[in-house]
Amino acid sequence: MCASGQNKAGEREFFDKHAEAVSEYDVLSERTNRRLVQACLDRCRLEPGMRVLDLGCGSGIFSHLLSRHGMSVTGVDISPGLIDLGARLYPEVKFLVGDAEALPFEDGHFDCVFMGGLIHHFADPSALAGEVARLLRDGGSFFAFDPNRRNPFMWLYRDHDSPLYSSKGVTPGERPVLAEEVATIFAWAGFRISSEATSVEYRYAASLLMRLLLPACNLVEKVFLSPPFLGPFRAFVLTHGVKLARPGQVTQQT
Repeated sequence: MCASGQNKAGEREFFDKHAEAVSEYDVLSERTNRRLVQACLDRCRLEPGMRVLDLGCGSGIFSHLLSRHGMSVTGVDISPGLIDLGARLYPEVKFLVGDAEALPFEDGHFDCVFMGGLIHHFADPSALAGEVARLLRDGGSFFAFDPNRRNPFMWLYRDHDSPLYSSKGVTPGERPVLAEEVATIFAWAGFRISSEATSVEYRYAASLLMRLLLPACNLVEKVFLSPPFLGPFRAFVLTHGVKLARPGQVTQQT
């Protein structure tokens, strides 16, 4: 167990086994994936040829979509099994195995770091935030999305404090995030932060019960959580950060 609270060997073992059992690790609908990538392109002001790190890339679906928009993408994941799967599925992307808290790239190497469902794997993502800051050039951006602890379904199904918590399909260290906690940690690492909650559409869940409930969950997200005043309770937290030229200048915007 490292200082961040992540059991790296456990994470690696879990996702390696998952890679053996699936043809692709992709739990969100194709429409949601495209929308999230477009949000990253817009907020990070990406242009073709820019260097993007897909950190915690899994089997590479977001690396692939970013590459289709002309980005120079490197996908990194802790799981050799998922990296092998991604390399077979998307040969146009450079993939490598790595630890998100200690990566073999020079300072300021990337224009953007994309983190799809990564931050919530760390009980304390401070070291992750510091590494993302190191890897980005001044003025570079990160874009992240993670399960929202304030979403009723997320809390009931995936939060350790819930009486209905299910560990099926997740690692022990995963926990939905609170937007303000993520924002504070990355702000201290030297980013100007903005965040919001957004709805997503699922296409897969680990347990049979949740697979049966997915249509209802997707309907609730689309219809009942659409009013603006219910925005903070939508399924995922989107976090966008711009690296400040002077790390001591810490600002936070919500």
